[in-house]
Amino acid sequence: MKTNLQLRPMWHHNSDRIEAHVFVCVLAYVLWKALAHMLAHAGLKTRIRKKDPETPEGSPRDRPMSPAVALKILHDVQIGDILLETVEGRKLRLRRIARPNSDQAEIITGLGLKLQEQICADRDVTPREFASEPRSSTDGLFESPL
Repeated sequence: MKTNLQLRPMWHHNSDRIEAHVFVCVLAYVLWKALAHMLAHAGLKTRIRKKDPETPEGSPRDRPMSPAVALKILHDVQIGDILLETVEGRKLRLRRIARPNSDQAEIITGLGLKLQEQICADRDVTPREFASEPRSSTDGLFESPL
Protein backbone atom coordinates (compact mmCIF):
# COMPACT_ATOMS: atom_id res chain seq x y z
CA MET A 1 0.00 0.00 0.00
CA LYS A 2 2.87 2.42 0.65
CA THR A 3 3.96 2.24 -2.98
CA ASN A 4 0.51 3.32 -4.25
CA LEU A 5 0.12 6.16 -1.79
CA GLN A 6 3.81 7.16 -1.64
CA LEU A 7 3.68 7.66 2.12
CA ARG A 8 6.56 9.03 4.10
CA PRO A 9 6.94 10.23 7.69
CA MET A 10 5.75 13.77 8.39
CA TRP A 11 6.73 15.72 11.49
CA HIS A 12 4.50 18.50 12.72
CA HIS A 13 4.94 20.40 15.97
CA ASN A 14 1.49 21.94 16.14
CA SER A 15 -1.65 19.90 16.90
CA ASP A 16 -3.68 21.86 14.33
CA ARG A 17 -1.18 20.95 11.63
CA ILE A 18 -1.21 17.31 12.69
CA GLU A 19 -5.02 17.21 12.44
CA ALA A 20 -4.93 19.00 9.08
CA HIS A 21 -2.31 16.58 7.75
CA VAL A 22 -4.30 13.53 8.86
CA PHE A 23 -7.45 15.02 7.34
CA VAL A 24 -5.73 15.60 3.97
CA CYS A 25 -4.29 12.06 4.00
CA VAL A 26 -7.64 10.46 4.77
CA LEU A 27 -9.40 12.63 2.19
CA ALA A 28 -6.83 11.67 -0.47
CA TYR A 29 -7.28 7.98 0.36
CA VAL A 30 -11.08 8.23 0.20
CA LEU A 31 -10.90 9.99 -3.17
CA TRP A 32 -8.48 7.33 -4.44
CA LYS A 33 -10.79 4.50 -3.37
CA ALA A 34 -13.85 6.32 -4.75
CA LEU A 35 -12.14 6.66 -8.13
CA ALA A 36 -11.19 2.96 -8.04
CA HIS A 37 -14.82 2.07 -7.30
CA MET A 38 -16.10 4.31 -10.11
CA LEU A 39 -13.62 2.81 -12.60
CA ALA A 40 -14.60 -0.73 -11.62
CA HIS A 41 -18.33 0.10 -11.79
CA ALA A 42 -17.81 1.62 -15.27
CA GLY A 43 -16.00 -1.54 -16.40
CA LEU A 44 -13.02 0.41 -17.75
CA LYS A 45 -10.02 -1.71 -18.68
CA THR A 46 -6.33 -1.08 -19.22
CA ARG A 47 -5.39 -2.39 -22.64
CA ILE A 48 -2.35 -4.66 -22.52
CA ARG A 49 -0.46 -4.24 -25.76
CA LYS A 50 2.71 -6.11 -24.86
CA LYS A 51 2.85 -9.86 -25.52
CA ASP A 52 3.66 -12.14 -22.60
CA PRO A 53 7.00 -13.89 -23.37
CA GLU A 54 5.95 -16.95 -21.33
CA THR A 55 2.82 -17.57 -23.42
CA PRO A 56 3.52 -16.10 -26.88
CA GLU A 57 0.59 -17.97 -28.46
CA GLY A 58 -1.94 -16.40 -26.11
CA SER A 59 -3.08 -12.84 -26.53
CA PRO A 60 -2.71 -10.51 -23.55
CA ARG A 61 -5.89 -9.83 -21.59
CA ASP A 62 -7.06 -6.42 -20.53
CA ARG A 63 -6.97 -5.64 -16.81
CA PRO A 64 -9.29 -3.49 -14.71
CA MET A 65 -8.12 0.10 -14.85
CA SER A 66 -6.45 1.42 -11.70
CA PRO A 67 -6.79 5.01 -10.46
CA ALA A 68 -3.08 5.55 -11.19
CA VAL A 69 -3.52 4.58 -14.84
CA ALA A 70 -6.67 6.71 -15.22
CA LEU A 71 -4.99 9.76 -13.69
CA LYS A 72 -1.90 9.26 -15.85
CA ILE A 73 -4.05 9.22 -18.99
CA LEU A 74 -6.18 12.19 -17.90
CA HIS A 75 -3.09 14.17 -16.90
CA ASP A 76 -2.42 14.87 -20.58
CA VAL A 77 -5.69 16.74 -21.20
CA GLN A 78 -4.56 20.05 -22.69
CA ILE A 79 -5.72 23.50 -21.56
CA GLY A 80 -4.70 26.57 -23.52
CA ASP A 81 -5.23 30.29 -23.73
CA ILE A 82 -6.31 31.98 -26.94
CA LEU A 83 -5.39 35.66 -27.05
CA LEU A 84 -7.52 37.76 -29.39
CA GLU A 85 -7.36 41.44 -30.20
CA THR A 86 -10.65 43.14 -30.99
CA VAL A 87 -11.19 45.87 -33.56
CA GLU A 88 -11.35 48.35 -30.66
CA GLY A 89 -7.83 47.35 -29.59
CA ARG A 90 -8.88 45.37 -26.52
CA LYS A 91 -7.20 42.05 -25.81
CA LEU A 92 -9.26 39.07 -24.73
CA ARG A 93 -8.03 35.84 -23.18
CA LEU A 94 -10.16 32.79 -23.85
CA ARG A 95 -9.14 29.74 -21.80
CA ARG A 96 -10.27 26.51 -23.47
CA ILE A 97 -9.86 22.76 -23.05
CA ALA A 98 -8.70 20.78 -26.09
CA ARG A 99 -10.70 17.80 -27.27
CA PRO A 100 -9.60 14.67 -25.40
CA ASN A 101 -7.99 11.80 -27.28
CA SER A 102 -9.82 8.46 -27.55
CA ASP A 103 -8.41 7.01 -24.30
CA GLN A 104 -9.24 10.17 -22.34
CA ALA A 105 -12.73 10.35 -23.87
CA GLU A 106 -13.36 6.70 -22.93
CA ILE A 107 -12.51 7.38 -19.27
CA ILE A 108 -14.53 10.61 -19.14
CA THR A 109 -17.56 8.94 -20.72
CA GLY A 110 -17.20 5.78 -18.63
CA LEU A 111 -17.20 7.80 -15.42
CA GLY A 112 -20.30 9.68 -16.56
CA LEU A 113 -18.49 13.02 -16.64
CA LYS A 114 -18.78 15.84 -19.14
CA LEU A 115 -15.69 17.83 -20.03
CA GLN A 116 -16.51 21.52 -20.33
CA GLU A 117 -15.11 23.41 -23.31
CA GLN A 118 -14.68 26.58 -21.24
CA ILE A 119 -13.36 26.40 -17.66
CA CYS A 120 -13.58 30.07 -16.71
CA ALA A 121 -15.10 33.29 -17.95
CA ASP A 122 -13.37 35.08 -20.81
CA ARG A 123 -11.19 37.92 -19.55
CA ASP A 124 -10.35 41.35 -20.88
CA VAL A 125 -6.56 41.52 -20.45
CA THR A 126 -6.00 44.92 -22.04
CA PRO A 127 -3.54 46.84 -19.87
CA ARG A 128 -5.29 49.90 -18.41
CA GLU A 129 -2.55 52.33 -19.48
CA PHE A 130 -2.76 51.08 -23.10
CA ALA A 131 -6.54 51.08 -23.45
CA SER A 132 -7.43 53.38 -26.34
CA GLU A 133 -10.77 54.41 -24.87
CA PRO A 134 -12.69 54.05 -21.62
CA ARG A 135 -14.32 50.68 -21.16
CA SER A 136 -17.96 50.50 -22.12
CA SER A 137 -20.98 48.95 -20.43
CA THR A 138 -20.26 45.71 -22.28
CA ASP A 139 -17.25 45.17 -20.02
CA GLY A 140 -19.50 43.16 -17.74
CA LEU A 141 -19.27 40.33 -20.25
CA PHE A 142 -15.70 39.68 -19.20
CA GLU A 143 -13.97 39.37 -15.85
CA SER A 144 -11.71 42.24 -14.94
CA PRO A 145 -8.09 41.15 -14.42
CA LEU A 146 -7.78 43.53 -11.45
